[in-house]
Amino acid sequence: MATPDSDPKTVRIVNQLGKDLQSSGMSKVAASVDRMPNSYYNAADIVGLIYHNPLLQARLSRYPAILSLAERPEFQDLANDTQFTELQMKQAPVLELIKYPKVQAILDSPELIHAVSDALVPNLLDLRGFLETGISTNFSEKILGRWDFDGPATVALIRKQRPNMSSADMQQLRRWFVTGYSKTTFTATTDNKVYVKNVPKLNRPPGGQPTIEFQKWDGAWAGADGKYQIKLSVDAKDIQATGEIQNGRLAISGGEVNLVFVPED
Repeated sequence: MATPDSDPKTVRIVNQLGKDLQSSGMSKVAASVDRMPNSYYNAADIVGLIYHNPLLQARLSRYPAILSLAERPEFQDLANDTQFTELQMKQAPVLELIKYPKVQAILDSPELIHAVSDALVPNLLDLRGFLETGISTNFSEKILGRWDFDGPATVALIRKQRPNMSSADMQQLRRWFVTGYSKTTFTATTDNKVYVKNVPKLNRPPGGQPTIEFQKWDGAWAGADGKYQIKLSVDAKDIQATGEIQNGRLAISGGEVNLVFVPED
């Protein structure tokens, strides 16, 4: 992996040796006596690809095998760290990134490292293809991934279910979706878990101004081929809903839940 001139001399020397082996054809000889597993080199290729293309991190975060990992607080905290993001975008030296305190905290946790290894090592070749094309061959179930709230499609779904709703009520509903649901997302993971984030709830205190509280719903999914059963925990109640994907949209209906989502960009 090519690294900036600001990397330590030892790192640059090792990197140059690798280039020289490749250009001279001696890499084949080195490979014949190398005892490192192929997964080591596949992982190194992926790290190098992401390091030199920081914008690929957004695509990496959508890889199905790591969606559950991304929900863990350690990775959430790192993803929301603006200082670390700036270091990545300016391609800070590799060792500086590794020594970043929040990265070290992850690397020092055997449980987290084991979880990352279990998720990625069996899928390294597929991950490389996903980073390059946005398509996974190992995880093809349609519901997997992150989805963004689709206001107009949700209004259309509710209008279909409540044909007698007045125009005034429909207008109020549209405004509520625009103001409250703009950041609502739905995530379905490979371990059949569901996370619905930034769901608004309107609080009306007696004698006070109404306020919006944002919630997170957890749940589970089952099914295949665009038709699913979705269980959600909403305000300490379990809601059984159905999910159906048509024309690239995921429509969820059941109980008090009627929402439509589109795949995250």
